[in-house]
Amino acid sequence: MFGQKKLTPKEQLRETKREIRHNERDMDRELQNLAREEAKLIHDIKKMAANNQHGPLKVMAKNLVQLRAQKDKLITMKTTMTGVGYKASLMHSQAAVGQAMGRMTGVMGDMNEMMDATKTSKVMTEFARQNEYMNVKEDLLDDALMDAFDGDGVEEEAESVVNQVLEEIGLELGSKMADVPVGKLRDGVDKESIEDKAALEALHKVLPSLP
Repeated sequence: MFGQKKLTPKEQLRETKREIRHNERDMDRELQNLAREEAKLIHDIKKMAANNQHGPLKVMAKNLVQLRAQKDKLITMKTTMTGVGYKASLMHSQAAVGQAMGRMTGVMGDMNEMMDATKTSKVMTEFARQNEYMNVKEDLLDDALMDAFDGDGVEEEAESVVNQVLEEIGLELGSKMADVPVGKLRDGVDKESIEDKAALEALHKVLPSLP
């Protein structure tokens, strides 16, 4: 009607579903009535057949056939009506998706207009440069920390431990070599090789006892 507010697609879908539900309830009531009439006809047909009333029996049988045909048509109509409701919901969903895609397309267009390719490239280049600069600063900081914790005191302590090991090795090596007769040396094995072996054995024994 003139001046009537136009319904939105969502409101139209709501109205359509409401009308479909109303029609489905009417059909359900009609199907219940037909079911009761069918049961009554079957009962009357059996009663007439038992009483050998063949005259009206044929007429009532035709009524039963027609009633069942009407019942089948009503069931088909109700199924079609339900399908119409599903179709309406699907169309509304498709329309909503289309609208969302339209809005997203507009947003993407606006974003593309806002993003200047040359400016974006410069920003990415500057980001990479600053990131590299940060990595260099981290390396310099790590080196400074290592120098701070690895000063002269550490070097002196390490040298003291080495000297202690060498002294103890020298003592044990001297005692071991004193007990080895020169004539016992095998052919092809000089005294220096035996000294190296003895030094290694002594080193393995001394290291576990160091602080």
